[in-house]
Amino acid sequence: MRTTIEVVGARENNLQNVSLEGITATKAYEYLWSKHRIITAAITHAEYQGLRVTPNIYTTLQEVDMFGDAVEDLLKSGTT
Repeated sequence: MRTTIEVVGARENNLQNVSLEGITATKAYEYLWSKHRIITAAITHAEYQGLRVTPNIYTTLQEVDMFGDAVEDLLKSGTT
C-alpha cells in the first residue's frame, strides 16, 4: 500500500491531500467519520483522488496523532 500526503501552504494553515492506495477517497471519508468522527472532504477528480485535510493553528498535536492513528487503522482493515 502507498500513502501520499501533499502539503500545500504555511505551517499554521496548510492543506493536505491524503491518498491511500487501494482505498477510495469516499470509503476513507466514510470510515474516518463513522469510526473516529474526523471531518475530511473526499476529493475525486480524473487526475487524482484523496482526502482533503485542513489542520490549522488551533489543531493540536494530539489531534494530528489521532488522525494518523485512524489512518493506520483504516490501512490495516483495508476497507470500511
